Amino acid sequence: MNQPGLSAARDLFYLCSCRIRGIPCDPDRLLRMNPAKMLRLARQHTLEALTCMAFEAAGLLDRLSPEEAAALKTSRDKAVRKVLLLDAGREELFRFFDEQKIWHMPLKGVILKDCYPALGMRQMCDNDILYDGAYQRTVRDFMVSRGYTAVSVGKDHEDAYHKPPVYNYELHTRLFDPETVYAYDYYRNITERCKRQGYFYTMTDEDFYLYFLAHAYKHYSSGGIGLRYLVDCWVFLRAKRAALNRDYINRELDRLGLTAFEQESRSLSEKLMAVPGGELTRQEESLLGYYITSGTYGTVQRRAENQTAARMQRMDMDPAAPDKSRYLWRRLFPGEEYYRMYVPFCLRHRWARPFFGVYRMVRLGLDPERRRRLRQELHVLFRKKKRNT
Repeated sequence: MNQPGLSAARDLFYLCSCRIRGIPCDPDRLLRMNPAKMLRLARQHTLEALTCMAFEAAGLLDRLSPEEAAALKTSRDKAVRKVLLLDAGREELFRFFDEQKIWHMPLKGVILKDCYPALGMRQMCDNDILYDGAYQRTVRDFMVSRGYTAVSVGKDHEDAYHKPPVYNYELHTRLFDPETVYAYDYYRNITERCKRQGYFYTMTDEDFYLYFLAHAYKHYSSGGIGLRYLVDCWVFLRAKRAALNRDYINRELDRLGLTAFEQESRSLSEKLMAVPGGELTRQEESLLGYYITSGTYGTVQRRAENQTAARMQRMDMDPAAPDKSRYLWRRLFPGEEYYRMYVPFCLRHRWARPFFGVYRMVRLGLDPERRRRLRQELHVLFRKKKRNT
C-alpha cells in the first residue's frame, strides 16, 4: 500500500463502517490510526459529519487538537441543520408544484440521506429535483418571489437557485445532456418507469440505483468522483439489497454499458466497508487512489484530461499521439452529430456553419469560464503532443 493516503482512507472507511453498523472498533487498530490525516481526507470528500460521528463513537476526538475537534463538531452540527433547512424548503417547493400541477421527482442525495442511520450523517451540498421543464419560467418566478437568486436558468439541463444561508437547489429539466451519450436517450422518458402519487414521482429502487450509477459514472469518467460515492454505494445496497431485482439491474446495466463500472465500484466499496476490511488487489488500490485524488466532485485538471481523451476517441484519434491540427479544426467546426444534437439549424443549412464557428469564438471571448476550460484543454493537448515528440 504505497500510494499516498491509502492507509488513512482504509482507516476512515473502517471507522465509518463501524459507526454506521453500530458496532465497536478494534482498540488496537484505533491506536494505530492517524486521526489528523483521516480528518484531512474527510474534508476533501465531504465526509466531515459522518467522520465526526465516527470519531465520537470511537473516542478519537480527544486525539485531535481542541480547535480541530471543535471545528469538526461544528461541521457536524451544520450538516444536521442544513438537512433540516433543505427538507423544509423542498416541502414548500413541492407544495407549489402540486398546486400548479407540475410533476416533480427528488433525486440523488435527497433519497440517499434516508438510507443512513442518523440525521445529517450524509452531508448535503444541495437538493436535486427533476421537474417538468415546460414550467421553467413559472418555477423561476416562484423561486425569485421566495427570495432565491436564479444563479443559472435555461442554460443547461439543470437550473441553479440559491438563498442564504444554505438553500441550494438544482432543478433539472432532464437527467442528462446529449453529450452524455450512454445515458441521454435511456433517460429521456424516465417518468414512464416511475411510481406516481398525484404529481409526485419516484423511481423504483432498481431504477434509482441505475441512475445513481449513471450519474456517478458521468463524474468518474470526467473530472473524477470521490470517496463519498463509495460510501453511498455501500449504504444504499445495505439498505435495499434484499429487495432489489438483480436480474433487471444487470440487464439495464448492460444496456447502459455500465456493467464493469458497477462491478468494480460495488466490489471496492464492499471491501472498504467490510469489518475488519477486505484485501485489495493492486488494481483496486490503484482505483482507490483515483477516488482519493478526485475530491468529492472531481478536479478541473482530471476533467480536462478525461474529456479531451474522450473527444479524441470520438474523432478516431489515438489519445497517445493526437493530430493537433485536426483536433483543433474539429473542435471549432464539429461534425454532423454535434449539429444534430445542439444546432439543428446548422444541420439543415450548411452555409451557416462558418458563421456558427465565429459565434463560438466570440462567445468564448466573452465567457471567463469557457476560456478557463479551453486553457485546460489546450494544456492537455499540447502536453500530450510534447510527450510524443
